[in-house]
Order: sequence, then structure tokens, then C-alpha cells
Amino acid sequence: MDISVLLENTTINERLVSEHGLSLLVEYVRQDTKRKMIFDFGQSDAFIKNAQSMGVTLKDVDYGVLSHGHYDHGGGLLSFLELNKKAKVYIHKRAFRPYYSLAEVPDSLTDIDLDQNPLKYVGLNPDIKTKVNIVLVDKITEIDEGVLLVSDIEERSPKPSGNKRLIVKNGESFQYDSFDHEQNLVMIGNHSCVLFAGCAHNGIINIVDDVEKKLGKKVSHVISGLHLHHRGGKTYESSDIVAGLGDYFIRKNIKLYTGHCTGDKAYKHLKTIMGEQLHYLHTGLRIHIEDELKV
Repeated sequence: MDISVLLENTTINERLVSEHGLSLLVEYVRQDTKRKMIFDFGQSDAFIKNAQSMGVTLKDVDYGVLSHGHYDHGGGLLSFLELNKKAKVYIHKRAFRPYYSLAEVPDSLTDIDLDQNPLKYVGLNPDIKTKVNIVLVDKITEIDEGVLLVSDIEERSPKPSGNKRLIVKNGESFQYDSFDHEQNLVMIGNHSCVLFAGCAHNGIINIVDDVEKKLGKKVSHVISGLHLHHRGGKTYESSDIVAGLGDYFIRKNIKLYTGHCTGDKAYKHLKTIMGEQLHYLHTGLRIHIEDELKV
């Protein structure tokens, strides 16, 4: 399996564009046939321009997956669908609700002062839903042999505290976003089980534990933002929470590739704990996982 980071907040090559977002190209072989998949699409067409600079062809991508209904993961999707007419794109059926962020964590959602705590729309362009290539899914969906989407994550551990700035409009009122629209990609190999998550808003510990429980497979690799950096509020999760995450990955012997919403401060802390088990996702990075998909 080969993974190319088409877009992330940072870049290792000055020829490549970076922006607050995420897009990965995943290539693998099944029954002697090469497959290509896009996981997330950034907030613009920057990932397409980067792919061209990296010598990657996106017109022959077989299918795509959107991790959740936020603009920094789905903003470039319409551009992709204009370029690629054949790929089906799998999106959670609740991803098109009207999602917003607040500048600060509110005391209550019943009486938000929008002058002091302004709203920002962070949802998807509704035009995406009208495209014939869109496939709406939920729960567990197998999109190829050994390639599954898993949602409806059971909450056993706390979710990231930064979620409290993220809300959804329900009629004329607002609710905290439960992230029931978030889905995770799992690729099961003969000797590996690779988990892709966009921002892990449901909490990466919850996601790993629930995937292992539902699929009966031990996760070997995680490729995901961890939502430890609250970009709008410019704060981080506590050092105790970050340390607990590092200990969790060490205990479970999971190799972690992270970036995007993890943040430099949290990454550096995790690195002191995890060492070579941890790697940063920069735009332009290429990852090779030596395994074949289980068929």
C-alpha cells in the first residue's frame, strides 16, 4: 500500500501548496489490479495542483471517501468531480447538515451572543449532494474487499474538548455537533489493519477501540489528525491528555502518522513519548506499508 499526502497544513516541498486541510491518495493492489482512492479533498483545488506537481494522475482514481462534513476536508470535492467522471465518492448520509464553528466555547447554546461569538459556516457545499457519483452511507460499509467504512463510534473515552466550538443548526436552534457524520476508513491486510480518520472528532481512542471491536482486527497503523489543536481558540488539549494518547499508542504498538489538526505543540509532546512510532504528515510525504490487502 502506498499513500501520498496531496495536501496538509504544512509542506516538505516549496513547489507544493499547503492549506488548512487534508487529502491523501491511497494506492493498493487487489487480485493483480491496481486501485486508487482519494481520502478527503482539502478546502480547495490545491490538492489537484499538488498531485500534478507530484506526477500523480487523479483522472483514473477509482473512488473517494469523505471523512466528515467539514469544508477543510470536502471543499475541493466539486473540483475533483469535474476532473474525474467515474469515481464514486462515499459520504456519510448526515454530512450535509448545516455545520458551524464559534469563535469561543459558549457557556450555553440557548442564548448565543453572535456579535461577541460570531458563527462561521464550516459545512459542505450542498451542490455536492446533487452529483450522481455521490454514495450516501452509514454504519459499516464495504467499498472493496478488505476496504471498509466504519461510523457510529461508541464513546467510552472523552472526545476532544475543542468539539464544543463546533455546532449544527437544527431548525432555528443550535446543538453541539455529535459527529455522527464522521466515518473512518479501514484497510485490512494480511499482516496489517490501517485506520484512516480525518480529524478524529469522536476521539481517536474511541475510534480505534470501536473499530477493533466491530471488525475483530487489531489496528496496526493510524493515519489521522487528532484534533488536539483548537485552531479557532488557539488552544491545545492538556498535556495529561496528550501524554495519555502517547501511552495508549505505545501500549497498543500502533504506528501513528498525524498532522493537520494535531498541532505542533501536541505533536512534539507525542514525539517525546512515541519516538519512531510517530511520524508527521506533510504535504508531499509518501508512505509505504509493506502488505497486501486481505482477499
